[in-house]
Amino acid sequence: MKCSNFLIIPMILFWISSSSATDYDTGLEAAMSGDFKTALNIWKPLAENGDPYAQNGLGMLFRRGDGLEQNAKEAAKWFKLSADQGFPMPMYNLAEMYEVGEGVAQDYKKSFEFYSIAAENGLVGAQTTLGFWYEAGHGGLEQSYEQSFDWFLLAAEQGDVLSMCRVAYRYEEGLGTEKNKSKATEFYNSVKKLGERCED
Repeated sequence: MKCSNFLIIPMILFWISSSSATDYDTGLEAAMSGDFKTALNIWKPLAENGDPYAQNGLGMLFRRGDGLEQNAKEAAKWFKLSADQGFPMPMYNLAEMYEVGEGVAQDYKKSFEFYSIAAENGLVGAQTTLGFWYEAGHGGLEQSYEQSFDWFLLAAEQGDVLSMCRVAYRYEEGLGTEKNKSKATEFYNSVKKLGERCED
């Protein structure tokens, strides 16, 4: 068995919550309820004053066109300001944009750098993405089943189903790691317990 979604980048939560940022959280509640105009009105002044959470949120509004006109370049600007303060989520967002040339010039090197920093900071979506990059030799990387397996394993240990399936398959086939049928079964069973399945 193996997962068939070979180059699908997993969806992850875009909104970051901060218990200490009351105003930001009010905007977050508005955005989650679909009231993007209110979120915009709250986040914009916060973002302009350097709040990294609001900068990331504002970036998402511009990227998705929620409550305002969609503007990928403006989204990238706000993500960069937030990422410069060390947050993994805007780094992941920028990595996606550099990968496909959304609002910025396509740049696999920058995309890889942002994915790597986000992944090293524990962002599961970035870890899974790097697993696929190394598996395919994507973006000019040298193909490496070993490094691919390592990233999938980190994401799988955080409960990412897609990575769990890849790890199970790799143990089953001995790609990037020693063949281990019992570990493969363990991961396949963990996926089933979550109500999911790995496609043949």
